[in-house]
Amino acid sequence: MAHYYHDSCIATPTVPAPPSFADGALLTAGSGGTYALLSQAIDAASAGDRIQILPGIIEETATVTVSKSLEIFGTGPDCIVQRDSTTAVITIAAGTNDVYIHTLGVINNQVPSIDPGGLSSCITAATMQTATPNGATGIYIANSTFTFPKMGVSIDASDWVVRDCVFTPNANAPGTTLRALAPYGSTGQSFATGNTFNNPSESSRLIAVFMTAAGPRGASFTTGWKGNFTLANNAISTSGGAPRAYIDTTGMYRQPGDQSDLGSNGEFSMYI
Repeated sequence: MAHYYHDSCIATPTVPAPPSFADGALLTAGSGGTYALLSQAIDAASAGDRIQILPGIIEETATVTVSKSLEIFGTGPDCIVQRDSTTAVITIAAGTNDVYIHTLGVINNQVPSIDPGGLSSCITAATMQTATPNGATGIYIANSTFTFPKMGVSIDASDWVVRDCVFTPNANAPGTTLRALAPYGSTGQSFATGNTFNNPSESSRLIAVFMTAAGPRGASFTTGWKGNFTLANNAISTSGGAPRAYIDTTGMYRQPGDQSDLGSNGEFSMYI
């Protein structure tokens, strides 16, 4: 039975701790590191390893694909992975389990008009525009900054967490419709909590959290949302007059009292 909550007084479920990589080897990427590029460090790493992004900008020339269990981290937003791309800067491959990305910056400086399909993003763990779930499990993204052209993070996985991140459109984005966080599906218990969604442009329409039935699942979320999703304690910051940033859950329910779009066992909890 699906449930919908919108009450700041209700206690939220406990966000789990990130996966531990304490026993993994440490590799470094960036200026002064063992590897110049994050993609090179990933190729050299074994499942369970840790990759530290050193301060500075890593300019990748192709999408960075994560297809093994890894911790990828920096020491703050000055540890940057960047690419101008009509796809993603970082892609978490289908079926990949336990990826922990935190304490770094990801920048996609693509011009939105070059990407009419709206798929240019910072991180994706979703099989976009298909009816096939990504199949990844345990994706944990935290304490990071995302500067994006059309989409910040898109995710379709089991037991995922996006927490304490800052999402901001890039300088090329004004005048377009933007999606900061696009959760396209979930099984298990997933969370988006403690995030800040910035819209510095009065001319842009920022959808902070995009969860509509018009996504890659087609007419409904029945195939995508089979677990529980908690959206809690997030902040939306806009510039100018009328609010131009919001949470879009159109299509999560076909009509009042009809919760079938969420899936047979799903629970969608919104605490704002």
